[in-house]
Amino acid sequence: MVKNFSYNGKVPQVDSSTMLPVDQAYVGTTTPTLSFSPVAGNYLYSILVYDMDFTAIWYVVQASPATSYTIPAGILKSNTAYAWYIRVWDTAEQNCQETRRFYFYTGTKTTPEINLYNILSFPSGSNLINFPYGRGINVAPWDISYFQCTGPDNAVYYLTTRRYQFAFSAYNSNTTTFSPPASIPDGTYTFEIEDDLGWTDSKSNTYTYDPIPDFISDTRLPDDNAYSDTDQPTFSWSRVQGDTGDGSYLYSIRITDYSTAMRWYDSPSSPDTTFTPSKGLGLPKGSSYKWRVNVTDAGGNNYRSSASPMYRTITINEPSPVLDIKANGSDGPLTVSSSDQVSIVISLYPGDKAGQNADWWVGVIASFDPPLNWFTYVYPTGWQPGIKLCVQAPLGDLPSFEVLNMALPVGTYSFFLALDNPDGMFAGPWLGLDSVEVTVQ
Repeated sequence: MVKNFSYNGKVPQVDSSTMLPVDQAYVGTTTPTLSFSPVAGNYLYSILVYDMDFTAIWYVVQASPATSYTIPAGILKSNTAYAWYIRVWDTAEQNCQETRRFYFYTGTKTTPEINLYNILSFPSGSNLINFPYGRGINVAPWDISYFQCTGPDNAVYYLTTRRYQFAFSAYNSNTTTFSPPASIPDGTYTFEIEDDLGWTDSKSNTYTYDPIPDFISDTRLPDDNAYSDTDQPTFSWSRVQGDTGDGSYLYSIRITDYSTAMRWYDSPSSPDTTFTPSKGLGLPKGSSYKWRVNVTDAGGNNYRSSASPMYRTITINEPSPVLDIKANGSDGPLTVSSSDQVSIVISLYPGDKAGQNADWWVGVIASFDPPLNWFTYVYPTGWQPGIKLCVQAPLGDLPSFEVLNMALPVGTYSFFLALDNPDGMFAGPWLGLDSVEVTVQ
């Protein structure tokens, strides 16, 4: 394939003073409308929405002439800061200009509230990591004067690192590493937040160091580098040493992107050592992910991850169309007499290709001399000699459709159902293919 490129350095930039919401706005919704004034001339616009620290892209508007977009529900998280900017494209979508980054917060500004906070300790190699974390809402990060945790020994841990996951809003954290393994002191830890107006909130938490033993063995399933045809796979693992399953230790799985930079999913904590999602995980199909097992004590202070290697890889296959062709209800091979009726039934499940236009081919290759060895079914006319297109149509559910019901002459027949790109050519590459063999004696 050859792609021609023409440089155009004259693409204008959107005037950022026309961008709404204004920079560092509190929008009070997870479905904000982003708008701006157009530039002069014939250009296209796209919008990209990131989390505040540019860990991941949360929403993209592909290039179009529109200048106002409302982000659909179910994408952004409440009480979370996001960054966004606009690209102006030429009509060939080869050259663009970007605006500066604007920020918005999906909550409203009121008295800050710490609604998530805890202390964790967990082993990492030969070290022990202590991990105070907290989540403050009703205040955007740019309006936080300080967010900190103070221990019983008056040590202060500034919660300055933001962490994100697609299933949960961001939280702030700090890490303190001890080597050789040791722990921060047992006792009461106080979390405090203050915004730019002097409004504050504080919470306290009691921490007790009691390390979790290692896993008995690494029996995790699915195996590393597994492929799954469903986004509801079953995960299983062994217990940690000494665990009787009485709830003293609670397990969960964590799924991240392949680089482990962004969390996709954390399962609920449970004493069980198996987990099957009750609904799809919402993982984009055709991509690879890392997963691990986490275990905490009942108090949530002590934590351990699955043994080295900590993560395993799972790839969620993109469901291809499922084609089926049966002879007398059988996948074959089938042997009948020349006096028996032969019923050929086709069915189709389109998978992720639902609605995609395709060429449908239904045919048979028989053990006769040419030209009587090839016949194809043409919808709605019926069977015709040669190779002819059945129909060109979008893929959709086809539970059952009978294309033949008759007695056949003595011979061998290979019936097939095939799909390929909508070009009218019986040449592939195939989106799906299935066949059934029938011998008539």
